[in-house]
Amino acid sequence: MPILNSSDINKNFWRVKTGLFQETLIRVCLFVSVLVVINTCYTLYLNYWHGPFRDMWEIFPFLIDAVESRWHWGELWALYGGAHRLVVPKLLYVADYQWFAGNNHLLLLTSVVCQIFITVFFFKAIWVQGTDSKECRTESSRPIKYLMSAFVLALQFSATLMFNFLHTFDVQWFTCCLFIVICFFVLLLPVKHSIALLYLSLFFGLLATMSNFAGMAFWPVWLVLVLKKGYSWKTVALVFAVSSIYILCYVSAMSGVHSSDLDKPFFELLLFLFVFFLFPALFLSSPLSEFHPFAGAFLSVPVLMLLARFWWLYLVRKQQFPRICVFFAALALFCYGVSAEIALGRWYGPEHYHASRYQNIVVMFWSAFFCLWLSLPESVFRVFFSRLNFAGFLARKKIVLCTSVFVVIFVAYQYPSTSQAYSMGTNVRLAHLAFTLGYSDKVPLIMATKSRHWAGIEWHNFNREYQFMKDHGVGPMSEPAYRLYESGLPSGQYLKKLPICPGLGKVRIFPHVETAVIQFSVTLDTAFMSEYAPSSIHVFSDGRPLGYAIPYYEREPLAHFKKSLSGEGVKFFGYLTDQPARSILMLAGSGGRYVCKLSN
Repeated sequence: MPILNSSDINKNFWRVKTGLFQETLIRVCLFVSVLVVINTCYTLYLNYWHGPFRDMWEIFPFLIDAVESRWHWGELWALYGGAHRLVVPKLLYVADYQWFAGNNHLLLLTSVVCQIFITVFFFKAIWVQGTDSKECRTESSRPIKYLMSAFVLALQFSATLMFNFLHTFDVQWFTCCLFIVICFFVLLLPVKHSIALLYLSLFFGLLATMSNFAGMAFWPVWLVLVLKKGYSWKTVALVFAVSSIYILCYVSAMSGVHSSDLDKPFFELLLFLFVFFLFPALFLSSPLSEFHPFAGAFLSVPVLMLLARFWWLYLVRKQQFPRICVFFAALALFCYGVSAEIALGRWYGPEHYHASRYQNIVVMFWSAFFCLWLSLPESVFRVFFSRLNFAGFLARKKIVLCTSVFVVIFVAYQYPSTSQAYSMGTNVRLAHLAFTLGYSDKVPLIMATKSRHWAGIEWHNFNREYQFMKDHGVGPMSEPAYRLYESGLPSGQYLKKLPICPGLGKVRIFPHVETAVIQFSVTLDTAFMSEYAPSSIHVFSDGRPLGYAIPYYEREPLAHFKKSLSGEGVKFFGYLTDQPARSILMLAGSGGRYVCKLSN
């Protein structure tokens, strides 16, 4: 097999002939990428909530102790879930409840900023570090760079990440991925044997491991790159010793597979196939594999084989590749390592390969692979596929092939993922509303926010958590609607000055069949909403506040947009603490004050 030197590669780097069809395809991809980003940002703005959700309930005892200064720094290093050392995320959780009233703004903003910086580092690699010599930066490279940029932008802000964006406990995945990208980017900078860059890269790798156990997959990739860069054996030995000590400290006290679990026929062989072949194939092709397992595996297995082929050529055959290719290949290999880690941890539950929270790793894998595939020089394709007769065809048609895979895996799932976000956002906001009114013992009402209900853990009440949030005004108790409810009925003089709200729609009060909780809804027409812009509806009876309602967004995006455009009105949905008397006084709240009376 011929070995190409760097000058041979540079002559053909990026030079892919693009005709009218390919250029049109690239423009369409850029347009779609912008739409994906707009859709994700708008959906987050509309559907985020204040307060805990799922796993955040489990970490609440730690948060209470931290906010009330009854903690010690060792708790940051304590294991969570038997595997994770959530040092960085825990600091963010504490900051959110200490200084931002637990409203999730800090955590959601951190996740978005992480994605922005990941995208920036990818763009930096594509547009600045993409070639090893100035003579390669020709106009013919621009279409490919635009296509790579479009893929990265759409993937890093894909709606498939919506669960992790909204479930702010999962900020750990965003920080972990960002630190990994910085780690490899710094290590592969074109500076030879820089000890400062080596330790800076190691620092960001350690931060990734302190964000999530998935970060531990960086070690083998990082050590291989360190050896490949030609550092002295003393430096390598020191790094290896430090790494070994750190890994031993990290895995200490972790729960592992019991010896009894190994007493199964052919277990070792099945586990090997499952961990290193089947699970990663399904994991990395999610969300496609969630609905079509065979199609997902069929798509990702060849991709993993191509990745293995790259590393074989690079490490064993000493093939020269542009630095950008090594950067993308390192990220893709890290993502594969994470899939193997999760497979080992989830061998008893293989159905978890499509869990929504793993999408950060999935989108980074495909971002890296698409960029690797598109950045491979055509001359390297002849080496890459040395025994295949259609290497030239693959090189010429890789724009179409990449676009096809991109559309199949991700573009097709933007709408279902957005719909899931709308439904989840509505459920959680209403559950938090019920929580603020003292329905902590009504498990069905807070099911959306109750942690691990699928594991059979039944929490009959949240008394400690409820009292903490009420005393400190954090979580759902920090929302303007709740603060307005807590302030009680305004003075009579204030009430007299309030106008009667025009355009009142339907008011409906009905008890929940299973729990006997009193629910109510109010529908306001569009004209009223545009004039008064109420953020909540409050119910009073005999001078007592009985409850309040918040806007109810349709759980399907198209239904929500249709109602918004048609002017059918806005529905408010809420709960009451008691059955009201006949005389009901309803007030529409806006910006922490009452704006008008709905009925008298």
